[in-house]
Amino acid sequence: MKKNILFLLIVLFAGCTKPLILKRISFDETLAEKNRNYSNNYYINYALGDSFIYKNEISIKGNLDISPFFFFDSYLFVGDLAGKFYIIELEENKIIGENKFNGSINVPPILSNYRLFIPLNNYDENYATLYFYDILNNKVLSQTNIDGKIDYKIIKYKENIIVINNRGELYKLNLAGTLESKHKLLSELKSEPILINEKIYYIGNKGELFSFSLLENKAKIELENMNMDKLLSYNEEIVVSNNNSYSIIKEEDISHSKLSNISLSKMQSGVTDSNDLFFIDYDGNVICINKNNRNLKWESNLGGFTNIPLVLTKDYLLVTNSIGEIIFVNKDSGQVYSRIKVEERIKTMPQIYENRIYFGVAKGLIKVYEKANNK
Repeated sequence: MKKNILFLLIVLFAGCTKPLILKRISFDETLAEKNRNYSNNYYINYALGDSFIYKNEISIKGNLDISPFFFFDSYLFVGDLAGKFYIIELEENKIIGENKFNGSINVPPILSNYRLFIPLNNYDENYATLYFYDILNNKVLSQTNIDGKIDYKIIKYKENIIVINNRGELYKLNLAGTLESKHKLLSELKSEPILINEKIYYIGNKGELFSFSLLENKAKIELENMNMDKLLSYNEEIVVSNNNSYSIIKEEDISHSKLSNISLSKMQSGVTDSNDLFFIDYDGNVICINKNNRNLKWESNLGGFTNIPLVLTKDYLLVTNSIGEIIFVNKDSGQVYSRIKVEERIKTMPQIYENRIYFGVAKGLIKVYEKANNK
């Protein structure tokens, strides 16, 4: 595993209001890839165990989108909807660098070999911009305009950065920030895209399952007449769902999909591990399904409007509601174990990193909670 050791002195992003100072950082592409999520499945192979207590909060300028964070080493990289990009040192949870753009940052950046790809939706323009920053030499190496908006996560695939806009167009750039090709997909997207091996999958406007091969640059319709809304993956397993049904599909055998019935008022999100599949609707109704026999394992009404995706760990299902609560539900029994309660409305998914939980709330704050036993 190749590592590059970089000593950074003072590096200023263009237009920074605060310098970025990194005394030492070791970049590891394998670790960076582990911290990226291209599955739309927020399962963390980690047991939370004990309860969490408040540590502190980080004040930023604007509110955050639902899944804005990227963690690497001892740093958090995040952009807000007011167009500010931040690098936060995690030991003291302190902002050490920030840069203001004229737009909004809706999805996490890509960090690759000490360089950042930052997607920006420009104000009062019909295009977005992908900025390519060299943080070693303190300069913008390139910027690429993307038609429409960047509302879906950008993807690093081998030696390419993949961007899909809200018009159903796919841009493929190399790691030097140069546009290599642009492709029209078979439909605009209804779901967040996922990456499995060399293919991107997504739900189209009419509920079909589509794919795009990054090797062949070829688009394909995989499943028709299913009227699906949501899409996630676990390893090479694909889960598609709507309010009334779901299907668990093996990538090598997509054509042999089988629908199973569920009953939810309006599907909000799903999450899965190797054994169980969980769904929640906007009214706080949660169901757990055994994936082996497709039987209902448990169901629960947790109450409260829920518009934040589910997060799953080895021991708990984390459910976030509209009244400022993150509810820790025992994944096996459906019983509530504990809650994190804040005064503000929670705007982002809770994300777990190094024994801490990070989430954004209204008024431009990132809350930080840590394990009570700190282990």
